[in-house]
Amino acid sequence: MASDRQRILILCKTYPSPSARYVETSCVAGMDERGRLIRLFPVPFRLVEDTQQFKKWQWISAHVRRAQDDARPESHRLSVDTIEVLGDPLPTRDHWAERRAAIRDVPVFASHDDLESARVRQGITLGLVRPSRLLGMDISPVSNPDWTDDEKAKLLREQQQGHLFDALEDQRTLKTLRKLPFDFHYRYECDSPDGVRTYRHKLVDWEAGALYWHICRRPDWQAAFRQKFVDEFSQRDLLFLMGTIHRFPGQWLIVSVLYLPRSGRRVRSRILRPQRGSKRPHRRISATLSSASSGLHGFDPGDLAISTTASRRRKNAAQHRHRLPDSSCIECGKAQDIARLHGPTYGKHR
Repeated sequence: MASDRQRILILCKTYPSPSARYVETSCVAGMDERGRLIRLFPVPFRLVEDTQQFKKWQWISAHVRRAQDDARPESHRLSVDTIEVLGDPLPTRDHWAERRAAIRDVPVFASHDDLESARVRQGITLGLVRPSRLLGMDISPVSNPDWTDDEKAKLLREQQQGHLFDALEDQRTLKTLRKLPFDFHYRYECDSPDGVRTYRHKLVDWEAGALYWHICRRPDWQAAFRQKFVDEFSQRDLLFLMGTIHRFPGQWLIVSVLYLPRSGRRVRSRILRPQRGSKRPHRRISATLSSASSGLHGFDPGDLAISTTASRRRKNAAQHRHRLPDSSCIECGKAQDIARLHGPTYGKHR
């Protein structure tokens, strides 16, 4: 099949996800210029690593063709040697305006049930879902924390389908690609016409794996991980990019988390209209523009790592806002923090 050159905005990079019988290799997902989601699968490990090649929120150009061995309509194969990176990742200035505008035409589903209904009716296997509330993150150890020889063989075999990739280079990269010893599952809620629904889905976003390796030596790494992916992301305008598994079309994964900060500015996104005969009302999905404290062009572990000093300072500030200055309070003893914690005049507390 002939390939066409397309411009694609990268929105997702996944960490390899092994199971008891199968191994899901890394994939990349994004959006074309018409606002259609596209899956590039499989992708060489060396292109998925954070320090290599393209990054999240970055436009690329490449020859892609419809995958012949994957029935999912969004799945495409790319010619690796035709990839061109088109400039820097989209900037975060002005409340992430360019990033939000770029994905404005991508349909956003109000719940996972709506996305699953679209899969059954239309064959959609990649879509954005807006959770209304994050309930928590389940962290559980995998049965085998190291790649088995069989898993390595399966990963390399899937990587090399179609002879698109450099087998020797992939073998070298796989040797340095560590298997995640834990699985991460989001528990969350979505609003629906029938009320609030609760869901649980596995997170395979590359950023989750990168954060784990960055903080895993800390004794409190699980608390730090949840602080970022649950506590902090709960304060953002959150979207889950969800995709199905090739061999199990009814099983969904959270392949990427888009965490745009909130603000009071709003922009309309595409209206999702039900199919003819559906009893569901028309629903207009709106999105909140927001600002970011960092660029997050690709993934820098420092962006998602927890700042221990800052966290302790905020915790102390919350615990030590006394009615009167307390000489035993560490925060009260710091002259440079008195104005910030207790107001412009010492002894006059907020």
